Amino acid sequence: MTVAPQISPRVPRMTPLSSSRGTPQHDLLTGLLTREGMVAALSGALADPSEQPDMGYVALDIDHLARLNQAFGLGFGYRVSRGTGAFLARRVPNLIAAGRMSGGGFGILLRCTGQESLQFRAQKLVQCLSTDLLQLDRRALVTASAGATLLAPSQRSVSIAIADAERAMIHAKNNGRNQLHLCPPAEPHSDIGMQLGRQLQEALHQNRLVLGYQPVVDAQTGTAAYHECLLRLDDGLGTLVPAAQLVPVAEDVGLVRAIDRWVLDRVASELAAYCSARLALNVSAFSINDPAWVERLEALARLHPGIANRLTIEITETAAMLDVGVAIAFSRRVQSIGVRVALDDFGAGYTSFAHLRDLSVDMVKIDGRFTRNLNHSPENRLMLAALLQLAKGFGIETVAECAETAEDVEALAGAGTTYIQGYYFGRPDRKRLPAPTNGEMPTE
Repeated sequence: MTVAPQISPRVPRMTPLSSSRGTPQHDLLTGLLTREGMVAALSGALADPSEQPDMGYVALDIDHLARLNQAFGLGFGYRVSRGTGAFLARRVPNLIAAGRMSGGGFGILLRCTGQESLQFRAQKLVQCLSTDLLQLDRRALVTASAGATLLAPSQRSVSIAIADAERAMIHAKNNGRNQLHLCPPAEPHSDIGMQLGRQLQEALHQNRLVLGYQPVVDAQTGTAAYHECLLRLDDGLGTLVPAAQLVPVAEDVGLVRAIDRWVLDRVASELAAYCSARLALNVSAFSINDPAWVERLEALARLHPGIANRLTIEITETAAMLDVGVAIAFSRRVQSIGVRVALDDFGAGYTSFAHLRDLSVDMVKIDGRFTRNLNHSPENRLMLAALLQLAKGFGIETVAECAETAEDVEALAGAGTTYIQGYYFGRPDRKRLPAPTNGEMPTE
């Protein structure tokens, strides 16, 4: 078995980048630029309009990294990332800069001469990387999916360039993996979306993101069992923009991973400060595929002993079904830390009996379309009964969402759901119900 070549901390072709916050400019595992360094390199490229038509940005992600770790051990994933770093640093023609953006995700800035040139070079990169990584272990076929976007003269946003390439990369994964998908040139973005994207970026830096806490109550006692943490943006004018508007924009402009990390850090701090709190947070499909997010969760659980068994991570059924293998690995690793896993919007997607068994979640949250108007909808009563019976058969707790009236609550409790959530018990509020241990009110 041939071991991947080691590379020096400093990578050839990389222009040294400074950081006002003292963040190392190179990733310790791969020797490539850190995410912050890569963003700075891309910012520099976009700042020179004369260079833009001759450059393209590629988002590359190792396929099935979680499965490879399962099959060959956690250290194999690190070797794959290190080998990818060595390949990008030494064997990619026309490379301007490369960085490690997440656990198995990389950003690559290439010199090219237009759309066809970018497509050819990025496709060659994907093909040659898979061949190169065979050196790690001949038993392991390691492939990568990639998305690429040409840096258009009109483009001034780093986040848009990253989002375009990552969206194209996800398209490549969804269409069979081990391939490149090229982002259409000059893909339009709405003014409203761009404005909200800029607000989100500023809010992350200015700490204007907030969490709203919505109670999830015990169906039999009516008391709050825990609170779901829901993202809100303070627009500076007294209005809180809800997650339903924020998340699609965050995904579109490439901020969703950063927001997922912010929410995780904030929730962990809340749990550490208030030992009576029991909280749940949502995680995007992007972070389910990012081993760095789970590594951060593990680090926070070690830093704050006692928070893991008071935390629930919610993943949507749709996100889980994008790659069942990755979702299963994610769920089991989170549970190994002591954190509970809930499958959100249950019934809205295509989870099969086998998938539900293999995912081994602790809780399912039944989609609101099946919990409303039970007394007036025989179809909803039938679907709810079937979903509850399925969950009960697997020994999984249930949450019925979208309870808005006393009639809803009575019907749901009578149907046998474990917990109920909805506006009847309270809208998301910036103040939680449990009192902190030191007697002070929670602060924002």
